[in-house]
Amino acid sequence: MAAVQLIIDCDENNLGKKTAGLTSQINDFNKKWEGIIEKFQQPLFVEDDNGIVWFLIKLHDKIDVSTDEFASGVDKAGYAKSICRFLSNVGKWEGESFSLGEEPFDNEFYIDLFSLFENNGKDYIRLFLVEANVDNVDGYFSGCYNLCNTGEISVAMDYYE
Repeated sequence: MAAVQLIIDCDENNLGKKTAGLTSQINDFNKKWEGIIEKFQQPLFVEDDNGIVWFLIKLHDKIDVSTDEFASGVDKAGYAKSICRFLSNVGKWEGESFSLGEEPFDNEFYIDLFSLFENNGKDYIRLFLVEANVDNVDGYFSGCYNLCNTGEISVAMDYYE
């Protein structure tokens, strides 16, 4: 399988202002899903200087991972593999596609994660903007990953030469 490099930017992945209630919900989530969370080798929730809690990355930060990192053994901590596993729970893909080659986490993990967001009645949260480069492909893919209330991830991706 061809290697895929992902550059992930934040979008609507903030859970809102840190409150006692949100902290309690996050603690319950972390306790329930400790086995999955430890695979990431870092906290899933980060707080910025304004007290806003973010999932995985804060505003203006990026994640840069490649499937090569875990295929070659460079990703000893498992972070890249965990990011790819997280993004692999795709239920709907619009546009051009590629595969990360990983099995997703338990669907209930995604449902529980969705419940932490202030979704204002929406049935999805647009988590991340993603640019993907695939070995042996001349162009690149660009689009977004949405976390749905069903636990699935929907992806809308375009290909650019």
